[in-house]
Amino acid sequence: MKRDAKEDEIRKAHKRLKKELDPEKNPGDEDKYMIYEKLDRALFVLTDAPRRSIYTNSGLAELEKQERIASD
Repeated sequence: MKRDAKEDEIRKAHKRLKKELDPEKNPGDEDKYMIYEKLDRALFVLTDAPRRSIYTNSGLAELEKQERIASD
């Protein structure tokens, strides 16, 4: 996916991947299950402008750090 993908493109890709990686369609495949579990978090981050900006500019570690600070 492009770095500057629009929200509708992100949502379409999310939906496609959820179907493709569904654990019921891939029983016993732990790799696909792990990705499947992370898809909703990715959608949440990439469709929220402030979170996406932090993620894009500084990476996941910085985003998680900012979220921890905000929750304290």
